[in-house]
Amino acid sequence: MRGLQRTNNDNQIVQRNTHASTNASQPRQTSRQRVDQIVRQRERLIAEVQNFSAEQGRSESAQKAQQLLTRWWAKADWKAREELLKAAEWLIQMDKQGRA
Repeated sequence: MRGLQRTNNDNQIVQRNTHASTNASQPRQTSRQRVDQIVRQRERLIAEVQNFSAEQGRSESAQKAQQLLTRWWAKADWKAREELLKAAEWLIQMDKQGRA
């Protein structure tokens, strides 16, 4: 009985909205879809670092972003990987702004 909970005091069954999204008009993303999205974003960022480094030379920020997306990636769970992506994206944007 997914989404239902039995109460202790009177054995009534009450419905609990355990799967409500913050925006009811958007369908909920499955775990597999989220993992695929994370992997695609990582691949995009790795390619961006490589392309940018080939054009502009490798900076310290690009090296750090590359490490986040490779060395630290393997040890991280999926939630931590999302944070690594955010950090790598930030490093890449700062590097681009610094070279503009």
